[in-house]
Amino acid sequence: MNSEINESDNLKERQAALIKAIKDGTVSLLDGVMSPVSRSIANRLGTAQFDMNSWWVETPTKWECPACGRSKLEIARLNANGEIMCHLVEHHDHMRDVLKRRFREISINREDVIADEQAEGFAKRSSMMIASFENTIVCVDCNNADTIAKKVAKAHSDFSFSPQELRQIIKPVSNRSHNIDREAAKALWRERERTFELRLRIADRIAQIAANNEHWFQPGGWGSTSESVSRTASDIIFRWGAYGVQQELKGPRKIIPSRSISAWRHTQYPAIKETPHKNEIEHAGVVGNPRFWAELNEEWKCPGCQRKKRELVRKNKDGEWSFPVGKRFLFNTAAPRCRVDTLACGDCIKVAEDMGKEAAFIAGKKIQGFASKVSIDEVQRCVIPRAHSRHNIKNEVIEEILEIIARRIISTTD
Repeated sequence: MNSEINESDNLKERQAALIKAIKDGTVSLLDGVMSPVSRSIANRLGTAQFDMNSWWVETPTKWECPACGRSKLEIARLNANGEIMCHLVEHHDHMRDVLKRRFREISINREDVIADEQAEGFAKRSSMMIASFENTIVCVDCNNADTIAKKVAKAHSDFSFSPQELRQIIKPVSNRSHNIDREAAKALWRERERTFELRLRIADRIAQIAANNEHWFQPGGWGSTSESVSRTASDIIFRWGAYGVQQELKGPRKIIPSRSISAWRHTQYPAIKETPHKNEIEHAGVVGNPRFWAELNEEWKCPGCQRKKRELVRKNKDGEWSFPVGKRFLFNTAAPRCRVDTLACGDCIKVAEDMGKEAAFIAGKKIQGFASKVSIDEVQRCVIPRAHSRHNIKNEVIEEILEIIARRIISTTD
């Protein structure tokens, strides 16, 4: 009995500590009626009586609605009872409900019901494919605006505007419910109607497959799926408060023989046997790395290897065409004490990292950010660039450059 009382007291103490941290703003990833933002809302609206729901509590104090863009301070408003309504809701695509409904209708209208739990699981998992957006937390006014906008646009009752689409429809005002741009709602529905009808047909076909038990889904048993195994282990470790115990449970780390520090530059990558065709190049960029594909024009060249944008597309370790381009801080020859954020191909960035790592070994120094000790010009002098291929290295010149980088590392770390 005493242990139960002590545990109860400890729980109350931990709860009180968290509430205090929320009240003074130390913890801002959760909210409550006592938080600094709630106190500001109370001052603005002239009452300390709150009607606050769980989603409001479970979101940060600086949360903003992804649909209307308002902050919590702007969303809160008085309800009919004169209380401060602080409500966030889960906005979802009703196509999931459509699939569930059609599955049930087709199943029960058969002469014999042959669908089972696995068939229903197949239908539920497939619903993600036809949903136009993920379940998203929005303010209650945006969720209400979706219902109003559908009526105004005379949209299908099972259609839902996404948070991004709601942003185009609503006219947000602080501490008030939304007004609707009626013409924008109608125009958006006209744009989405054809795709929505296609999604309905797909939902109907999936429901038929599931109800007729023709699906291919084979669930794993509880305790064998990766999700259940990981969750069970995490729960046990959490209850014991033994974070990081996994490595101890696995026993001492095995000593893996280290690869030669210079092995990276002696590897010879063979010439490619096939080149990507136009659509493979486009897909690698537009789908695989859309940000940099759109940012770089056709005349851009990697500052290291001087290859053009389309020449950078090559196969990755999975044998798929990829567009390896990114940014990395490299050594700034114009300002040696500074780094320069450099946009380059992934192959040049990898060479810079390997050069920095080997130079640090030569210098006998432990450093962070190996690539930041190497300039893009030094990379350019070392690589043998080829279209659609990884770089080979000029070993006859790289050792001299590595000595220079090693001296640089010594001078900046001593």
